[in-house]
Amino acid sequence: LINSGYELVEGDSASDEDDGSDNENSSGVSADGEGSADTLDFSEITGETLSGDDTEITSLFIGNSGLADLLNNAEESDADIEDVLKPTEDITTYFAETYMVIHAFGAGSDTPAESDIAGLTAEIDEKDGFEVFSQVYDKEAGELIPNIYASPDQFAAFDGNGWIDQTGTAESEEVFYGSYTNLHEAFMENSDLLDISEDDEFYFIYNIGDEESLHETFGSIFNVEYTGANTDEMENAVVGVVDKASGDLIHIAYISTAPGQENPEEKLHIEITEQIRDYGEFDDDGITVPDVPEAPTDDEETEESGSGSDESSGSTQDGLCVGDSAELNGMTLTVEDVS
Repeated sequence: LINSGYELVEGDSASDEDDGSDNENSSGVSADGEGSADTLDFSEITGETLSGDDTEITSLFIGNSGLADLLNNAEESDADIEDVLKPTEDITTYFAETYMVIHAFGAGSDTPAESDIAGLTAEIDEKDGFEVFSQVYDKEAGELIPNIYASPDQFAAFDGNGWIDQTGTAESEEVFYGSYTNLHEAFMENSDLLDISEDDEFYFIYNIGDEESLHETFGSIFNVEYTGANTDEMENAVVGVVDKASGDLIHIAYISTAPGQENPEEKLHIEITEQIRDYGEFDDDGITVPDVPEAPTDDEETEESGSGSDESSGSTQDGLCVGDSAELNGMTLTVEDVS
């Protein structure tokens, strides 16, 4: 990605369905997917200042536009975080989408030398275990394509032509890191660092500063890791927006910047926006479950591997040496020579 000495490890991180609603708040934050791939201009770089007690961080991603004004116009709240965020046991199903932009700035430049974008959407069911259907943002095509389906019993990946059963290779929780449960845990873990403010429509749970704990928790959720950067000078910001009317967590912003180790005038800027909407949408019908062909059993794979012609002399099973024998399709085969 970067030629300036930085490296970045990104998380792996649903269908992008239009629910037909037109529920956009006058404040600019919406719960109906305003930040989805078909409406975001990823080439546009904004510049809005988020102010903390002793730190200011510039938001550069259009997916987080409007948050600075909302925070500036909000008032300090007496609400406790336990009262603002719904407990995880109250969460059933929802639709989430996350986008990450990365900008590398050269020394003394306000224009990124290089940039990149990654995105993932997901239908999620947390009622019983963790079930997810995800799509990944294809930046070349500018659209979402099927990615992974996972449940406690199955794991399948889309290879561009069809679904491949890969059950046992990963856990379903590893498909989409920004789940409500993970975010709730991160907010609670940092509750002593977070401020809460409010306006007529929203609660804001936030911290803007140099707290390393924010990177260790929220950065870990989105699997962001710096190398080649001076993390001692890293600055982080996290903002969670909760809709007062519904009590739903609808928007999460995470911003992290760090100067280069070799040249402190260089800077890497990582910004994430996640929107969660349609709580309860999949309670009745369930999330999308693709048609995944069953993987062959061990017996079927053994039979297939032994169905070749006897003319393929010189081919042997791995691990067999001259003089060794093996059972194959009811016959005993002995390796007499290898060339």
